[in-house]
Amino acid sequence: MSTPLTGREQRLLDDIESHLRREDPALERLLAVPPALRTRLWHRPRFLAAAASALAALTAACALLAGSGAAVTPVAEAGAGGSALVLALVFRRLALLRAG
Repeated sequence: MSTPLTGREQRLLDDIESHLRREDPALERLLAVPPALRTRLWHRPRFLAAAASALAALTAACALLAGSGAAVTPVAEAGAGGSALVLALVFRRLALLRAG
């Protein structure tokens, strides 16, 4: 938030939080555990954009290798397909972060 809360707003938020903590003890356990590194990175657009860039390069490299007719064509095709799938998931997550 860009502006500080007034005293009344802070009291209301404190009342809501205490009510939620009384209603659901699992919330206390959930809030006590810090999020894992994977979870924190999954919610950061910069990391996701860097991952999308790396995955796009990997997809292109695997596709070029598969198209060259090398002996590792099946492996390159699988690599291109897998990285393209993960790239689509990263783009979907980026779109959700932007919309939300």
